[in-house]
Parts: sequence; C-alpha cells; structure tokens
Amino acid sequence: MKVGESIRKIWHDVFVGLNSKKLFRFADTCQNVVTGIDLNEKPRSFVENARFKFHLSMCQACINYYRFSKSLSGQVKKSSLTPPVKSMDLESLQKRLMAEMAKPKQKPE
Repeated sequence: MKVGESIRKIWHDVFVGLNSKKLFRFADTCQNVVTGIDLNEKPRSFVENARFKFHLSMCQACINYYRFSKSLSGQVKKSSLTPPVKSMDLESLQKRLMAEMAKPKQKPE
C-alpha cells in the first residue's frame, strides 16, 4: 500500500470514528462526486469545491476513479484521429451534397 493510500485510509477511519452528523452532511457522497467527475463539472462555489476535495481526501475509490477518468480523458484528446476541419471544406461538402440530393433519381430500365 502506498503512503498516500495509507494516510487516506487512516483519515477515513478517523472521520468515520468521529461519527459527527455535521461532518457527514458536509462530506459529499460518492454518487455526487462520481457524477461530477463524469459530467466534468467544475464546483461552482468555494463550499462545493471544499466538499468535493474533502470527499476525495478520504475516499480511495473516488480518488482512483478521478485519476482514471482524467487519464482516460487525456488519452482520448491525444489520440483523436480526426483532424480539425476547415470551414471552407464544410461549405464545399455541403454544396456538393445538396447538388447531388437535388438530382432526380434515375429509374432502372
């Protein structure tokens, strides 16, 4: 077990051991954190940011998911196979498609 994981486990055990209702209400849930990560939401306020970071500070599963999600997102951006399309290319493609779609279909003989 890594040092960070050991510290996170101890912090989690202390947090649960305190059994404070106020702290439990402050700490965000795994579901909310994972949803925020998946939707790539940025915390809107100081309090929401603190709740998010507080949860990540004690939940090894969520920090693993957060790191995996960020890594996957970065790899997808790096390996994007589609080059950026110029607007002129789009316009010419649109004109060509419209011209072909406007032609009447030939009936088979």
